Amino acid sequence: MAQDGVTELTYTIMVTRLASDNVQLSSLEINEGVLSPAFEPSIYSYFAEVSHDITAVSITPVVDDKNAKLLINGQLQASGSPIQISLGAGNTNVQIKVVAEDGIHSSNYMLSIQREASSNAALEDLILSDGKLSPAFTADQHTYNATVPYSVSQIRVSALTHEPNATLRINGNIVLSGEPTDPIKLKVGSNVITIEVTAQDGVTMQEYQINITRSKIPTNNSGGGENKEDDEKLDDLTEVYVDNMNVNRVVNSKITTENGKSRVLNKVDTTALKSSLEQVGDSPVIRVQTNQNVEEVTVTLMGDAVKVLESKNALLHIETANGSYKLPASEISIEQVSEQFGNSAVEEIEINMTIAKGDTDKLEKLGKVAQQKGFVVQAAPVEFTITAFYDGKQLKVNKFSRFIQREIPIKKNTNSKSMTTAVVIEEDGQLRHVPAYKAVNGDVEVAVIQSITNSTYAVIENFVQFADVKGHWSEIPVNDLASRLIVSGMGPDRFRPTVSTTRAEFTAIIVWALGLATDTQRTVFKDINPNKWYAGVVTAANDYGIIHGYGDGSF
Repeated sequence: MAQDGVTELTYTIMVTRLASDNVQLSSLEINEGVLSPAFEPSIYSYFAEVSHDITAVSITPVVDDKNAKLLINGQLQASGSPIQISLGAGNTNVQIKVVAEDGIHSSNYMLSIQREASSNAALEDLILSDGKLSPAFTADQHTYNATVPYSVSQIRVSALTHEPNATLRINGNIVLSGEPTDPIKLKVGSNVITIEVTAQDGVTMQEYQINITRSKIPTNNSGGGENKEDDEKLDDLTEVYVDNMNVNRVVNSKITTENGKSRVLNKVDTTALKSSLEQVGDSPVIRVQTNQNVEEVTVTLMGDAVKVLESKNALLHIETANGSYKLPASEISIEQVSEQFGNSAVEEIEINMTIAKGDTDKLEKLGKVAQQKGFVVQAAPVEFTITAFYDGKQLKVNKFSRFIQREIPIKKNTNSKSMTTAVVIEEDGQLRHVPAYKAVNGDVEVAVIQSITNSTYAVIENFVQFADVKGHWSEIPVNDLASRLIVSGMGPDRFRPTVSTTRAEFTAIIVWALGLATDTQRTVFKDINPNKWYAGVVTAANDYGIIHGYGDGSF
C-alpha cells in the first residue's frame, strides 16, 4: 500500500513445479514362481520359472511416482493392478515400461518367464486307414495288433500326441501330430510299425507298436489250387483312397508299353466308386496314387462317374512319379462336354486324365531357350491333359473356371539368389510364366503350380538383376518379376524404373503374372490393331473380366 494510504497494488508470484522424471517401479510381484534377483527399483532385468502346468501368471507392478504411466507389452495399464500374462511353451518375455510424468524420460523393465517343458510323451489317439486296433486304443496300452485283407497293400497311420509340442516319429520319420503318414507298404504276413513320442523336454520318451498282419493271397477255388503268382507282381499298381479310406477295388490297373513308352492305365469302376462315396460325406478327396515310375499315367472315368463326383463336390487328386494333379470334378464340366458331343448320354462318354513326361520336342525347345536366356531347368516338361471320347470322336478339356493345382518334383537350386518358377512351353517354343512356389511333399521338393489351363509345364531356376534399379524402392519386386519372366527390361541390364507405364503395359503385366494364355487371332476393342504386341493380352484380360474398355468400344 502506498504512503497516502489509498493506493494499493497486488503482485502475483507464479511458482511452476517441474514434472517428475521418475521412471522407476517401487515394487514388482508375480503370483507364481520367484523373481530372480529379488526386486530392486534400480535393477531392470528379472527371471522367473514356473512348472509346465502353469499356463498363465499374474504380475503386479507399482510405479514409484503416481503420475507416471505404466505400459505392459505396449498396453497402458493401471499401476498396482494385477495383470494376467498368458504363457506359451518355453520362454515368455514381458516388457514393463514406465513413462515419467514429464513425458520425456522412460525406462524398460524386462521380465523373462520360463515355463518348464512338458514331460508328457503319451498318445491321445491312434488311427489306421484300414483295419481295427486290437485292443481298442487307450493311452496306457503300448502294443496293438490289426489284420487287413490281401487287397490292402499299403496303410496310413495317424497318431495324435497328448502334448501338442511333443515330437512324433513313425517308423523313424517325423510326422505331424494328427496327420496321416505317407502310405506304408505292407508285405504278406507280419508288419511292425513303431510309433515313438519324445516329450517337449527332449528326454522323456514312450514307444508304441502296431503289428499289422496282411492276409495271404486268396485261394483260387475255380482252378482247384492256390494262385502261385509272385506277391510283388500281384501288388496293386495304383492305390485309391476316398478320404483316406483305402478302396483299391475302385480301379482296374494295368501296365503297357507302346512305341517304347511305358504307361499305367487306371480304369475306374463306376459302381464300386458310387458304393465308396456312399460311405463318406460331401466334398470328399479321391486320391489315385500310381506307384510305378512310368512315363505316362492315365485315369479313366465314365461320364456318369464324373457326374456323381460332381454332385458330391469331390476333388480328384492324382499322384504319379512325374507330378500330381488336384482337380475339382466340377471343372471337367461333363454336361458341357455332352453338349459338344451333341447331347450324348453322359454314361457313354469316357474321360481320360493323363500326366505324362513331355515329349522330346518340348524338351529340346526348352533346352534351346534355356541356353539363350541363361536359366537352369529344374524339372523337365510334364504334360497334363484331359481328353473326352465318344463314338470315335474326341475333344480336349483345356480351360477351367479357377486355378488348378499341380505339383512337379524339382532339383535343388544351384544359386541361392535365383527364383524358381514354372513355365508353359507353347507350340512355337515360346515360354509363358505360370504362378508357382516351392514346397516340400514328404521328402521331395516340389514346385506347386497354379494354372487355369491344361498344358505342358516345366520348372526353371532363373536370376535377373537390373543395374538401374539397385537401391531403388522397386529393386526387389522388379528383379523378382523379371526372374519369373513376367517383365523384361529396356535393353541390357536396364529396366528404367521411372518411365511411365501405359494402360496396355499394365494389363500385360497382370496377364503375364497370372499365367493366362493369350489369343492373338482376335481383338475385342475397335482401337486395337490385332497386329499390335498387346492385342492378345488385352483380349485375354477382357475375357477373364480383369479389364473393360470404354462405352464406345475403345480401349
